[in-house]
Amino acid sequence: MLRITLILLAIFAFINITAQTFLIPYVDTNRQWGYCDTNGKVIIQPRWAGVNFFDNNKAIVRISESLYATIDTSGKYILPPSLHWTGIGNGLANSYFNVHDSNNKWGMVDNKGNFIIPCEYD
Repeated sequence: MLRITLILLAIFAFINITAQTFLIPYVDTNRQWGYCDTNGKVIIQPRWAGVNFFDNNKAIVRISESLYATIDTSGKYILPPSLHWTGIGNGLANSYFNVHDSNNKWGMVDNKGNFIIPCEYD
């Protein structure tokens, strides 16, 4: 009986943790996108033109028609809009992304936002 009780407690704990961490794309009345939990509570305030589901605690968000960024589950930028990433690539599965700065110099970052090649190339 104790074994069954422990198994049930573990299952309920897993369900509770999963329910708290699963974020769903949410759009507000101003057509801005953010994320809510499975109960409909807004977790990350809407502020983007579009969003994708989270994959490995990262999500791609659309700032404008041709500008993207990636965020973590708190809404903090991993690849910020200032990197002028165009969203080109295979989602977050790619290891490296081409980016450019405000001077239109190109470089490369990894999927954690670390520069592999600094933005200094035409």
